[in-house]
Amino acid sequence: MVKAKVQEAGFLPFLSILGHGKKGDRPLLVALAERWWDTTHTFHFDEVGEMTMTPTDFSAITGLRVGGKRLQYDMEMYKNKNKVVKLFGKPIADLLAGERRVPYDSLCTPYWNKHPKDDKEADQIARAFILSMDSCSRGRSASMGGYWRAWEVWACEYLKPFALSSPSGSVNTWPRTLRWVGAKSKRDLQHHLEPFRVMMRHLTTDQVNWNPWGTNDSELPEEVQKTVPATRKRILLEGPAGSAWFLGERVTMQSLGTPSPQVPKIPPRTMLADYKLTNESEVEEAVNGYPASEWVAPRSSDYADYRDEYIRYRHYDDLRDAEPQHSTPAGANVLPRISPQPWLVRIPCWANQNGSKVVQIPRGQDCCVIPLPDGVTYVTAEAATELMELNAGLNAVLFSTALEASIEIRRLREENVSHFS
Repeated sequence: MVKAKVQEAGFLPFLSILGHGKKGDRPLLVALAERWWDTTHTFHFDEVGEMTMTPTDFSAITGLRVGGKRLQYDMEMYKNKNKVVKLFGKPIADLLAGERRVPYDSLCTPYWNKHPKDDKEADQIARAFILSMDSCSRGRSASMGGYWRAWEVWACEYLKPFALSSPSGSVNTWPRTLRWVGAKSKRDLQHHLEPFRVMMRHLTTDQVNWNPWGTNDSELPEEVQKTVPATRKRILLEGPAGSAWFLGERVTMQSLGTPSPQVPKIPPRTMLADYKLTNESEVEEAVNGYPASEWVAPRSSDYADYRDEYIRYRHYDDLRDAEPQHSTPAGANVLPRISPQPWLVRIPCWANQNGSKVVQIPRGQDCCVIPLPDGVTYVTAEAATELMELNAGLNAVLFSTALEASIEIRRLREENVSHFS
């Protein structure tokens, strides 16, 4: 009887994936949390821009439907045993009458309304899911709350470099979490945080699967289809302990299916910690949502400039205090002037026991200016590192060449001495 009611409410698919106790991919979750911004509820990737878990993503992964009428919360309901028994029947009554205690407050969570199937039955779970990432990203929590495995599945479905070697199910597996149950991991040699950080830093648009659930909404399961309207909005997800915004305009390639990302307008003031929605009509309007297309900046806006200024640039707060002395491109990370370190090289020296010594290269007075290629005014950290590695290689070549020359000179001297003697 209880199972029938859970199924009627639409929670049975979700419960079917809770029993798979696979060990969590903690380094991946931490790397994702580092890219999460709780002011927009989106991930910030340097090259791609913004991405997030949309209502459709959440539904496809968990089997829960997001959207619909508002739940009328009765937070005291769990205290009324008669109501709980009325919902769940005699088996619950027998348990409540015995010595064994049952957390029936959690059991009745989906059943606050007379017709739970018509209500926003998964919104509170989705909201808690988002807020747990907020808390983790700010270091307020050391662990990921909510159904954290959904983040792993989301990364496997969307971000190609992070996918497991191969899923155990097909693209027609629903909820999609079941597709990755038992999938063999290819991360054995890189199962720590730094490789994930590097991959996220260099993630590009062509490494993203922008349509993991397919391009035809009519082929989606019914509960997933019903979330599509919410995904195309700027919408408030409401729960008994708080609310969280989903901003569809910030991820238009995911929410609206645009061929390229669009520049969004500024986030709503209601996302600020010191601003709370108190007016009932304002709350109702936000819960119903606003079309995401209305919150996109004019088409003349350049997303690359926006990304460099507000997405990529914000990852390097420790560098932004340095004021450049000349004009720099938007988003350039300018370091204060750095004094070059002395250039030390090792050269052959027969006076030393090891046959070599380290000397410092002096600064020459006469030097030629090596210009950068036309149009190039800045180099990336990767390019600078490569130049330093080339210099180190040059040092090794010079050393080996000088050593060979010294050996040859010594041989010739010994040959001359023996000739004249």
